[in-house]
Amino acid sequence: MEKYLNRAKSKLESKLQDLSLSHQDNSSSTPAKSNGPPPIPPKPLTSSPDRQDNLHPATATDVLRYRYQHGTNLGTIFCLERWLYPHLFTGLPEKQSSELACAQHLVKLFGVDGARKKLEEHWANALTDRDLDWLVNVAKVNAIRLPIGHWTLGPAFCDGTPFANVGDVYANAWAAVRDLTLRAKSRGVGVLIDLHGIPGGANGSEHSGTNCGKAEHWGRGCGHLRAKSRQCLEHIAREIAANAAGFGDGVVGLQVCNEAEWEARGLWEWYDSVVDAVQAIDPTLPVYISDAWNLDKGVSYAQRVNAVNVRSRPAPVVVDTHHYWCFGDQNKLKAPEQIAGEARRKLDGVPQRGGNVLKKGAVAVVVGEWSCVLGEESWKRSRKSRDELVKEFGTAQCQAHQEKAMGAFFWTYKMQWAPGGEWGLQSVVPRGAHPPPSYLTLSHSTVQSRLQAALNRRDDLRHGSVSAHANYWDGASPGTPFEHWRYEKGWETGFDDAAAFWRHRGEQQGADGADRIGSVETWVRKRVVESGMGGEYVWEFEQGLRKGVGDFWGAVEGDRA
Repeated sequence: MEKYLNRAKSKLESKLQDLSLSHQDNSSSTPAKSNGPPPIPPKPLTSSPDRQDNLHPATATDVLRYRYQHGTNLGTIFCLERWLYPHLFTGLPEKQSSELACAQHLVKLFGVDGARKKLEEHWANALTDRDLDWLVNVAKVNAIRLPIGHWTLGPAFCDGTPFANVGDVYANAWAAVRDLTLRAKSRGVGVLIDLHGIPGGANGSEHSGTNCGKAEHWGRGCGHLRAKSRQCLEHIAREIAANAAGFGDGVVGLQVCNEAEWEARGLWEWYDSVVDAVQAIDPTLPVYISDAWNLDKGVSYAQRVNAVNVRSRPAPVVVDTHHYWCFGDQNKLKAPEQIAGEARRKLDGVPQRGGNVLKKGAVAVVVGEWSCVLGEESWKRSRKSRDELVKEFGTAQCQAHQEKAMGAFFWTYKMQWAPGGEWGLQSVVPRGAHPPPSYLTLSHSTVQSRLQAALNRRDDLRHGSVSAHANYWDGASPGTPFEHWRYEKGWETGFDDAAAFWRHRGEQQGADGADRIGSVETWVRKRVVESGMGGEYVWEFEQGLRKGVGDFWGAVEGDRA
């Protein structure tokens, strides 16, 4: 199995595993563009007058998109990899391990209609009712990252690519994606649509769709591939926007590519292009980008595009980073306990990049792929049992994700050889290695009683917070014409928003568990933009909003938030 697991990312992990975000606040620096001078930043919101107030109570779609995503990947369903579903590749040489190789093989064996039927059966079994029951009730999953390829959008999006001759096989693939998303939504599970396989490939691995071994998407003279990728993303965005009342409001966000190659040529310029294109179609849809194995640069990019200014759209750009400790020779020399310690510290720099969206822009990071896999050499460096070490390793990662990220998606839920060992969610959950946030495990009655207790304290908490804020600043700067009403409105908005997230599951489904805002940074940014506030004292609204969210969390969690 080693030859299948050692994907192209192994070449990068050996160089990048020890990289971490700089703790230096460089929020005033301009973004990480590949070439050329940085652009002139747009006019800041604080220099403009108040505009129209578009604040509204948090909706069900807001909760789905901005809560903490305790998720799993549903890999190798619409984007095949041989190591996960080898039976679909029976009869093919070992190195033929991609979606294209499989599709061509099935067409050769069964014709186009037969190949289509084979893959449609595979898609239909991707997420059964039994799967959903287990994910929701046992694993406490509330989100799925769903890798797809450009071929999944249908024959028209195969033209001009290596998939052209098998395009008709995918005539009903996008309908299957929509159906899966609707079924997940019906159970309160959101779907992050991940364009895993872009034309030409974001990297040279099989999960980009072919076995060519090249990341042609970034190549010289391949602008047509980047244009085609943009067309794919625009199509998906239009589908989501046009079906908002159907499958669209079950979509958490749209990821524009997977594991972009390190220092890919033109990457950040292409991101500018596709982010603008997607958000012009649907300004409410969060856009996820790959950090290209450079989280610091990805975060700097997000801070720029998530700035608050007069042209801001409410939806953020979210940075996707992947964590694996099973690749690279240096990890073989480490004991599992040492690696678990590294996992706890892996995202330490992320919170330090936030805290002031008006000055810094908003930062949100998700761990789009992670696992409990270590090299056999590592497991042997401890006297503890394998199950004990797996639990310790998985718990360390989950704690880091829940404290410092917007969400995390385990790799993966489905494979032919389930439960899948340390690669499989069905294996690690029973071993206690994928612990959910505690609030997802609360009974419906407990959620309701804590909510009511918090609401009973609302007026006292608001009065105390507003008074403390006003007294501090009036005393610190006597005679300054502060606008403390903005702080009070921010506090009320934040408290009520946090309550809406908390009560959502019970009101929508009568289900157990609660939800919390997963990225306060992006939520605060969204609310500042929607408030239409301008002028010198918008910061009071931001501070009040943050305090209102925190006061609610403290009230429902016994002031431990």
